[in-house]
Amino acid sequence: MRRRKLYYVPGLISIIGLPILLLFMDPEDTVYHTVLKLNLATTKKDSPGIERFSEEGFFKLIKKKKKVTVDVNDDVWDDRTGYVRDRKFHFVTQEMERMQFTGDTSMVLEVRLGDNNTFGDFVRMINRARLYNVRRYAYINDCFYFIPDPLPGPPQIFTLDPVPLIDIPHPPQPSKWNIFQRQLNEWFAEASFIVRHNYPLTIGFLLLVLLPGGLWFRKFRSSRMIHPGRAARPGP
Repeated sequence: MRRRKLYYVPGLISIIGLPILLLFMDPEDTVYHTVLKLNLATTKKDSPGIERFSEEGFFKLIKKKKKVTVDVNDDVWDDRTGYVRDRKFHFVTQEMERMQFTGDTSMVLEVRLGDNNTFGDFVRMINRARLYNVRRYAYINDCFYFIPDPLPGPPQIFTLDPVPLIDIPHPPQPSKWNIFQRQLNEWFAEASFIVRHNYPLTIGFLLLVLLPGGLWFRKFRSSRMIHPGRAARPGP
């Protein structure tokens, strides 16, 4: 009796190839881009009856406030100057924390930038303001001016009439079938995310699994068409 051939090459390729593709071609984490709109102070003079964000109006606002100035325009040429520069930025962060947490509206923090600073230093200052929710700041003549926000007032206490208690029944526990459906949906969502965000993996799957399987099916079909059946053996 002739033994039939086992066509397991596509499955073997998929078992070996797909884990390798998943290891080296894992999809990257989704990057969520955020946009922050900044309005620069205008150099125009204030006009009666017209409110605008101008340099003149801002300097009038901080005229009677105590100013704490930090100059971070340092030229770094060795480890010591680099350390001093980093400590200055650290001091700016601590001072911003102090004025925001205490609500010290009698002061303004001035951070001076210059030719030795980069765009990264500029973005760092904006990120600090965003992190500590500093809503009033300006950038004028290569200087950041941060004004702390006042602390919120004491919480108001309201007296309410007693409300009758109502017993809310607990929701029924999900069945094993519901849990299995939820896990299956999560698995399909994760697989769909991998396919949609990893084109090399999808192409590799097509080349390693579907293409060899299609070639085998085509070869098997052609062989069946050539030899549709075996002749019956004659009787005794």
